[in-house]
Amino acid sequence: METSELISRLAEQPAPRCAGACPYSMVSRWLGVTFGGIIIMVAFLGLRPDLSLRLAEPLFLAEIAVLFLLLVASGMSACWLAFPDQRQQPWLVKLPLVPLTVYAALIAYRLSVPEATAAPLEKDNGIDCALCITGTAIVPAFTLLYLVRRCATTVPRLTGAVALLAAAVSGHLML
Repeated sequence: METSELISRLAEQPAPRCAGACPYSMVSRWLGVTFGGIIIMVAFLGLRPDLSLRLAEPLFLAEIAVLFLLLVASGMSACWLAFPDQRQQPWLVKLPLVPLTVYAALIAYRLSVPEATAAPLEKDNGIDCALCITGTAIVPAFTLLYLVRRCATTVPRLTGAVALLAAAVSGHLML
């Protein structure tokens, strides 16, 4: 096939449609679904019985704030990684590392200082809590993966991993 023939064939075909929205609109749509899911889950499950006591603890407030920052940062990072030209901004890829490190430090502190950890609401609720976090993270996970799959990412594994991190954080925030 000659180059001129290829050019004429490509010119005859319909114009390609847009591959996807910009990262800002992807993040805002995903955050809308996620926060909607949080509101629905809180309405369905109810608030924690000890919420007023826990809100008085600075460590609990710090944990919620860091989880919120991690949610936004990992969602933004996943949406930016979905576009090949956005990969040129390496700070967006590393954006979730700061809140993730702070959250890991908070967990390490809670593990090392038993007085900082509140007693569980129910006895033996470990597996129930893990299942609830996983169950509530399903809708945000599928939503974010649906949004980023339509784009031409050059790093699909990293994009998927960051998207699943964002979904796990949303499940943790819902509970």
